[in-house]
Amino acid sequence: MAKQRPFPVHLVDPPTVAALKVRRNGPAALRLALQVAALFLTGWLIQITRGTGWVALPVLAHGGVLVFLFAPLHETIHDTAFRSRALNRLSATLIGYVLLIPAAWFRHFHMAHHRSTNQPGDPELSELRITTLWRYLLQVSGLPLWRERVVTLLRHATGSVDEAYVPPNRRVAVTAEAWSFVALYTALGGATALTGTWDDLLWLWIVPLLVGQQRGAATRLRPPSFEGRRRADRVPTVARGNDHPEDWTTARCLPLATSPARITPRSSAPGQAISFSLRRQSTTAFARRRDGLRTPRTLRTRKRRSARCGRAKPNRCRST
Repeated sequence: MAKQRPFPVHLVDPPTVAALKVRRNGPAALRLALQVAALFLTGWLIQITRGTGWVALPVLAHGGVLVFLFAPLHETIHDTAFRSRALNRLSATLIGYVLLIPAAWFRHFHMAHHRSTNQPGDPELSELRITTLWRYLLQVSGLPLWRERVVTLLRHATGSVDEAYVPPNRRVAVTAEAWSFVALYTALGGATALTGTWDDLLWLWIVPLLVGQQRGAATRLRPPSFEGRRRADRVPTVARGNDHPEDWTTARCLPLATSPARITPRSSAPGQAISFSLRRQSTTAFARRRDGLRTPRTLRTRKRRSARCGRAKPNRCRST
């Protein structure tokens, strides 16, 4: 009989993982409120410095805060920000309008990325191979990204939703969402043109968003001479506050407020400990079901049914 392997000390035990998976509305609401407050602050600084050379500084700050709205968008797409699913959906939709990212479509897009991360079929892999300095500068400018977003939105608005990762029964919803984006942007542009406030729209949204996206691309990419075989470098996300964002790829069911570094300080990669624990639990349960064995939860359920029926053997009790 094979000797049972001891539970590794750097992994999180199943009860702790279950406690970490409890979701709350408070932490996400607080973080989102702070980010919105930062947007108001930087927007106010832009307004009072317009017409001077100092406006460049608040524009950079405002653009950075705008671009980092992608962090709450990512969490709400995974339903890990709020406990309420309705709050996750609402927040993702509103942030999507700001970042030109339709939430319903992006959910299918991003889940396809998790199903085949950095593999053929991953929609987030850039088709632009960064092999020269010119291609690096083009990617850093953010122009390919904005072109792709606009073209995809207009194509979806015409009813052409042909991506393989979008289920056929969800393509009508994706088209309707794209129409809502086009209608909102058209109405917003018309209203600012009629009221003469188009310059506010330009300074508070469009210019900072373009500048912020360019800064984000510059921090995620390096020139080809420093790249080697890697296409891009990921920066640690502020959404979760840990230094191992790649570990959340396999532990993405954990809520936003979870901080593994406070749970397993001895581990060099705290997120990896939890992801391994989650995979270990799911793999063990699957193997037991495959081999026809009873999981502890199944045994407890049958034992309770047996006690209710007053029978000695669980299989003689009729299912309730």
